[in-house]
Amino acid sequence: MNLPPAKCGIRRTAWFSLAGVFLAALGFVLYFNLWLYPGLGLSGFSRADSNAALGHVALGFARSRGMAMESFDMVKFREVEGGEAYAWGAAVMRPGAADAAALGEKVLVWVYLSFDGFRRSWVRVDAQVLAAPDSEMYFEPGKPGQFERARLALAKIAEEESRRFREVWP
Repeated sequence: MNLPPAKCGIRRTAWFSLAGVFLAALGFVLYFNLWLYPGLGLSGFSRADSNAALGHVALGFARSRGMAMESFDMVKFREVEGGEAYAWGAAVMRPGAADAAALGEKVLVWVYLSFDGFRRSWVRVDAQVLAAPDSEMYFEPGKPGQFERARLALAKIAEEESRRFREVWP
């Protein structure tokens, strides 16, 4: 189908504009996840303040999921050669009323931090609910199918991304 040159130019401009918006959104999500979010709010914690940094990250996780943090079940700190340092722990949290039926009375949340020599502060590596009830389905053969597993995995990624945004901008 041959369109007049004016309509082709408008259509091409619309596609380029749409591609530009998509690339800008993708760039923002990458910037947010790779640079902004990992170190956000942790610049004031020195290497010796690993427990306080873990507590700060765990409280942010709890607020963004509607939970209440009680304490840490276990906290570890490890310093290796070359100036690297790692801190991790399992925070005990009480789910909110909406999640209590699915998650139970108490939940363990894994929090993992790394000391970044470039930033000279702690950065988030991971924070997630340990042994979430919906994770068991991935280990049952044939349930669900591959496409359903992929859909559920993408839904979990989107849910985690929205949780991170809620943690930064409540």
